[in-house]
Amino acid sequence: MLPTLNLISALAAVVFFFLPWTSIECRGERMATQTGLQLISGSAKMEPSTDPVRIQIGTTEDASLGNSYLAGAALFCAASGSILALAAVFNGKRELSSASGILCTVALVCLITQASLGFPAKETMVKRFSGAPSAGKSASPLDSLGEEISREVIDRLQVHPLPWFYLELAALGIPALLFVNRLLDRMRIATERRG
Repeated sequence: MLPTLNLISALAAVVFFFLPWTSIECRGERMATQTGLQLISGSAKMEPSTDPVRIQIGTTEDASLGNSYLAGAALFCAASGSILALAAVFNGKRELSSASGILCTVALVCLITQASLGFPAKETMVKRFSGAPSAGKSASPLDSLGEEISREVIDRLQVHPLPWFYLELAALGIPALLFVNRLLDRMRIATERRG
């Protein structure tokens, strides 16, 4: 029962990488979303808009929104954990199930760390909008207006996690909790044998 739950959770964690994790918003309007895979690659899916003054987010190869190496490590660990959980179900080996739990725990820690540090899209866009004007140009009155608009965009720019990101954390949390519970049981049994 527990190895099967471990497998289902690990597989769900891999599937959730294909669903929207973050919302990139400015002035309360969603401009783009990023799946877990797009978070790793630095791309985004643009949202349609009727706002004529909407800022554009470049997501071409030369204008990446920043790569999340922590999310990449989490994907690797979740996929590896899924393979080990599958092997544990078919072979009936608890050691493989424990290894799957360890990998899912590492993936969970990577994603929680990424969320606490902030998502790369915000940092990249802040750098893009706060870029200094080139030194060769002469100062014009429009430069100060452009700087003011850039500051306002930076102040109103937000990258929020979406419910699928939290479901990803929950899917990784189940194998992690099973692993921690199994570890605590082993420690308790070892303590009882000594005492």
